[in-house]
Parts: sequence; C-alpha cells; structure tokens
Amino acid sequence: MIIRDGKYLLEHADLVNPGCISKPAFDKAVQAGRIKVVQKGGGGHPALIDWESLPQQLQELVRTHMGGSPEQLMAAQVLERYLELDPKDEAHLAEFRAANGLGLSAQSRAELLLASRIMAMLATVDAVHKEGGSAAVKMHYGMSVMQLKALVLDFVKLNKAKLPSKFPTSFARLEARKRAYLQARAAGMAGASTL
Repeated sequence: MIIRDGKYLLEHADLVNPGCISKPAFDKAVQAGRIKVVQKGGGGHPALIDWESLPQQLQELVRTHMGGSPEQLMAAQVLERYLELDPKDEAHLAEFRAANGLGLSAQSRAELLLASRIMAMLATVDAVHKEGGSAAVKMHYGMSVMQLKALVLDFVKLNKAKLPSKFPTSFARLEARKRAYLQARAAGMAGASTL
C-alpha cells in the first residue's frame, strides 16, 4: 500500500488473496469498472488499485484482512519512524527477574519493548514540546501534538495484540502511563520499570 497524489493505493496482493477477493472475481470487477487499476503490474512492480474505487463490501474485507483502514495503516507506518528505544529500558527488560528468579518470556519482552518504545517517543514529544512549544513539535514531527497523540492511539489499537494486555488504549490512561514513565526516569530508574 502506498500514497500517491493524496490517494491510497493498494497493491494487487493486498486485495487479491484468500481473505478478500479471488483473481477471477477481481478481473471481472475491473472489466465492469467497479474497481479502478491506476497502474498495471509488470517489470517487478505490482499493480496498484485505487482504494476509493472499491465497493464498500470489499473495503470492509480489506480492512479485516489488513487489520485496519489504509489511512490507519499508513499513519501507523509514519509513527513507526519515530518510535525509539531507551537503552536503559532495553537493559532493564533483559535483566528483569521475577521473585521466582525467572526472566521474561520472549513474547513478554517483545510486548514490553514495543510499549517502552511508545513511551520513550511520548517522552521525547513531551520534551520537544516543553522546549519549543507546539511549533517545535509541528516542525519536528510534521503534525500537531494532538494529531500525534491521536496517531499514537490509533497505533496502539492496531497493534493491541503486540502490546501487553493492560497497556492503555484511552488518551487519559496513556497520558497517566507517560507521567509514571517520566517520573521513573527522573528518579534514575528505567522508564520500563513502570510497565
């Protein structure tokens, strides 16, 4: 999936697969003009299909198959560029031992690392905002603080299965978790210890 001239374009494989539509049904819909192909495939390049041209029922199938709408998925891809990992968080999670002496499972560590990356990014946004205000955030991230936080919430909801089960999915709870993360850092501890 890509954005070109402000339009969301799906690759052929995003649409023609067992979860969405068969190749014969796709070909028939293209011939009937119900689906608009904006670039034919070939030469190592996939065919590109205009998202807006898809019938509503097919858009729902694609949303289910891909785990969200193209707008949400592209926004999540943009956000991933800004996710960062604090080395202190990484070390804390690698060295963590429960009362029984066992460390974290690989899955739990991966979930907590992603949660730590989100919190570290929010901490950086907070620092940029305190230093230069909203204009600095807009210049650094290309969007306002509120747009960025809404994007984080969308990212969290899209990646719910990859995050700890109790990771917040509301704006207020995410802000509270960020404050706890920042307080732990200010106290010289790893922010991940609050997760």
